[in-house]
Amino acid sequence: MNGIRKLTPFNIWLSILTVVMVAGAVGALIVFKEGLVVTNLTDLIPWGLWITIDLSSIALSAGAFSLCAVVYLVGLKEYQPIARTATFIGIIGYSMAMLCLLMDIGRPDRFWHAFVFWNPHSVLWEVTMCVGLYFSVLVLETMPIIGDAEIIKKRWPKLSEKLHVIHHLAPYLAIAGLFLSMLH
Repeated sequence: MNGIRKLTPFNIWLSILTVVMVAGAVGALIVFKEGLVVTNLTDLIPWGLWITIDLSSIALSAGAFSLCAVVYLVGLKEYQPIARTATFIGIIGYSMAMLCLLMDIGRPDRFWHAFVFWNPHSVLWEVTMCVGLYFSVLVLETMPIIGDAEIIKKRWPKLSEKLHVIHHLAPYLAIAGLFLSMLH
């Protein structure tokens, strides 16, 4: 009986979340194999659920980032724990946006091309650059949160100290993120 878990709301939630994640992974594999034709997007119907997911994840992150920018630029020290949570929510949202972009270009093996072979006449290039650069800023902002985790402090104390130093760059990263988020 040790292998059977008690049916709790949390376990039910984890089961539902697992099913949704597996369905999403299967859907992504189908899109990678068959192409964007399976999404029913055409020249006549270029929008839909696809862009809704992308824009909603960016909107979630933009709200989180606005809160961080206000906390760090205005100097509201008492709200820093909320800003750290908002940073984490922002990186989750921009991770979703990056996955949507990865799916949107249809060739995930060529995702890096936008960063190397610039095409400033393409709207998708501009969005890819903004989301990619802003995601990089969010990764840097999240590093002190990762460095404060107990497991990192115990196993790799020097790494934890180095990651915590990045926290002093938070106002500069907030300015860079504000600039990048306004571009798109």
